[in-house]
Amino acid sequence: MDGFINLLKPPGMTSHDVVAFLRKKLKTKKIGHLGTLDPAAAGVLPVAVGKATRLIEYLEAGAEKQYLAEIIFGITTTTWDREGKIVAEKDASFLTEALIIEKLRHFQGEIEQTPPLASAVKIAGKPLYHYQRKGERVEVPKRKVTVYEIKLLELIAKNTPHPRARVIIRCSRGTYIRSIAYDLGNILLTGATLNFLLRTKSGPFLLKDCCLLEEELKIIPPEEVFLDYPKIELTRDQFQRVKNGGEVKLAIEKESFGQVFAYFEGKIVATGKVQGKIFLPEKVFRIGE
Repeated sequence: MDGFINLLKPPGMTSHDVVAFLRKKLKTKKIGHLGTLDPAAAGVLPVAVGKATRLIEYLEAGAEKQYLAEIIFGITTTTWDREGKIVAEKDASFLTEALIIEKLRHFQGEIEQTPPLASAVKIAGKPLYHYQRKGERVEVPKRKVTVYEIKLLELIAKNTPHPRARVIIRCSRGTYIRSIAYDLGNILLTGATLNFLLRTKSGPFLLKDCCLLEEELKIIPPEEVFLDYPKIELTRDQFQRVKNGGEVKLAIEKESFGQVFAYFEGKIVATGKVQGKIFLPEKVFRIGE
């Protein structure tokens, strides 16, 4: 059993809870998830099973994420979402669509953000939530992330103390939507927190194709997941050399290119790079073997 599951994580479960559930259901320990979702969040949580776990890094590198977020204004919490305690309230009834759209432009492109204290980001080998639970102060360095698109869909409960904005965000791996909500509240001088979060895309995995935990789970072959990635085809002799970790010369026009997937008889058998028309294997395996 080797491949990927495009899973719909329900709110209330941690990503680790989902993996533990699947290990029991599928009767295998070799399972890993791609990209943690906060317990309160829902949406796309890709899971690798069996030998596909060795391919996780290739999906995570540069994987674009997309979210539907609802941000509530006039409320600030300890966790920057509704799971935390309210620490400040303000009247945000003056907010308009035009003002929010204007301020959202601050988050377009490459930005720096501070991860929430209630997160798994590690400082000195310990997750930030460890320091928060103990009430210890720690300096959290800013991180660079990229927001490709951030768009206001609608402003709900206008002219009330706590209006809510529904926003679509396309971003790079490692972007904290809670941080965007918190920073937006600071820019608007109202305070804000994340009301709910739904991940609608993670790399090639889309919300519309998700399985529910209680359903029969569809295992997607790695070859289908990496269909649009650079690839080379190996002959039988080349495969035998690569299988033993050897390099092979390729009959190709292009001298060199980056990460590629090597196929033999329709299956991914190795990953590596091509330099001077030589394939240099990095990971060798035969999924389904």
